[in-house]
Amino acid sequence: MQGQWTRKAKNGLNIIFIHGINSSEDCWKHENGSYWPNLLSDESELADIGIYVFSYRTGINTGFYSLSDIVDSLREYFLLDDLISSTGVIFVCHSMGGIVTRRFLVNQNSMLVERGLNKIGLFLVASPSLGSEYANMLGLLSSVMGHTQASALRFSQSNVWLNDLDKDFINLRANKDLQIRGKELVEDLPLYGKGLIKKQIVEPFSGAKYFGNSFKVPGSDHSTIATPANKDAVQHRLLVQFIKDFLQEEILTPKLDGSLKGQTEKQEQRISKKISNFNLQGAQFAGGLVNADTVNANQIGGNITNYNPGQKQNLAQAAAEIEQLLNQLSQTYPTATTSEKMTVVAKAVDEIESNPTLKARVIGALKAGGTEALKELIDHPLINILLASIDGWQEAE
Repeated sequence: MQGQWTRKAKNGLNIIFIHGINSSEDCWKHENGSYWPNLLSDESELADIGIYVFSYRTGINTGFYSLSDIVDSLREYFLLDDLISSTGVIFVCHSMGGIVTRRFLVNQNSMLVERGLNKIGLFLVASPSLGSEYANMLGLLSSVMGHTQASALRFSQSNVWLNDLDKDFINLRANKDLQIRGKELVEDLPLYGKGLIKKQIVEPFSGAKYFGNSFKVPGSDHSTIATPANKDAVQHRLLVQFIKDFLQEEILTPKLDGSLKGQTEKQEQRISKKISNFNLQGAQFAGGLVNADTVNANQIGGNITNYNPGQKQNLAQAAAEIEQLLNQLSQTYPTATTSEKMTVVAKAVDEIESNPTLKARVIGALKAGGTEALKELIDHPLINILLASIDGWQEAE
């Protein structure tokens, strides 16, 4: 029971593999030796993502080690291995791993939002969101063996734990505190051909519950669906495409949430006041100078920059995003000593550099107004240190 890094992220996005019941990290391994996390690490276009494999105690002899205990374990490893510092995470979940992850997201919603980790992907692989009739068949054995994990997977109106999770997860998606996007793969065949079990372990009505465009993997059963043979296997190709789309839409092109949008509008208003609220009494202007990009006038105490609308919007948005980033990091890490302040600033610089869109916006703001403009717009005690660290970016471009 542990978490293991295949590699750490360079761009802030971590992919977390979580296996199912009566299984282990070997559930991702094909009989030819191919291992899904390794297939993903070999994708050259995704060289900057982190890959993490979480495993937990499960099996017929786990007794009263329950789903809730597994969720607690995931929370602790999420903190111990610093997954909480991710810009975004995608959970790749087989079978019961999807149930563990959904309960984790419901339970830890507030912590994730407070830490600024609200971009979540769910790639569910034959996950019984509503339970499994196969677990019903094993109900007597589960009771005799005290296998609480299997009991929690029953498809039944009396399965209060799982039915409550279904309702809680639907409500979590509706409140949009977490930006959750997902993909669901469902199995095609019964686990043992057409023998005693004539249905899939996870039937489509249970495995395709929350997200549109679910996909039945041809020829797969409950086990083989999680073991792509090579990079051309359809489930692997779908995962790669899901990650690329997530990167483009959630990480590289971040959306403004409501608070950041309002903050940007306030910054634009401050810029407008900065442009127009100078006391020009007694100032002397040479002919035509007022139409220049910058008006140099000693009598008014400084320069007036005539920003065009695009520069004004970019400057405001850059200031809002930098201020939000510094606020988030200051809530997460201590800033009492000079060393701690420098650490927070270094993390902020890393975050900006790992986000090409934000870095371009910051460079554009520096070119338009310089560090002085950003100092006036950003209300945070660490802004001077941060600007000293990135001063010169605009000249390097």
